[in-house]
Amino acid sequence: TAQKRAQSLQDVPISMTVLGEEQLEKSRIRSLFDLQQSVPNFEAAALPGTPAITVRGVGGGGRNIGFDTRVGVYLDGIYVGQAQALNQPLFDIEQIEVLRGPQGHLFGRNTVAGAVNITTRAPSKEFEGSLRAVLGNYGAVEGYATFSGPLSDKVLAKFSIASEDRDGYSTNKFNNSKIDDLKRLTTRGQLSFPVSDKLKINLYGDYS
Repeated sequence: TAQKRAQSLQDVPISMTVLGEEQLEKSRIRSLFDLQQSVPNFEAAALPGTPAITVRGVGGGGRNIGFDTRVGVYLDGIYVGQAQALNQPLFDIEQIEVLRGPQGHLFGRNTVAGAVNITTRAPSKEFEGSLRAVLGNYGAVEGYATFSGPLSDKVLAKFSIASEDRDGYSTNKFNNSKIDDLKRLTTRGQLSFPVSDKLKINLYGDYS
């Protein structure tokens, strides 16, 4: 969807990497900072206060929180304007497109180095749901739940929730406390109104 419509990757004249839901799960990609292990020419640095993303070595937003980035991040077509929101969990994602090079023609400003286009899974036309739990070392406990289906003939809905809890990887020798731990709760709600064959209204909200 790099050109605002669904197309075959071979028909789009843009240098890009596209990762689908299955690839994201197999690679355990949980944030944009994990994405750099699977996408060439892409780097995401979790700098204190102002995380930075670069494509082909160009990007970042300087040391000032007020500076705009040079790589635009879009969630379901909406621009993610604050650098602090770049650490959002990649949960219940249909696909991620990393577009290299200037993308201002279709995506507007702040995309002189490239763009990251994130698409979440849309509500389904039939009732469905899933539950998943993950256990790991460092006391890692994760739980994921998704419920989707029609509320009426003209309203589709979806609700997703994820809980992640993990001990820190490092130990502060001064007071023996753990550092870099993770405690995160993420929710996403979606409503879709298929008004006609040519018009669909989507209302999405997420919180982490």
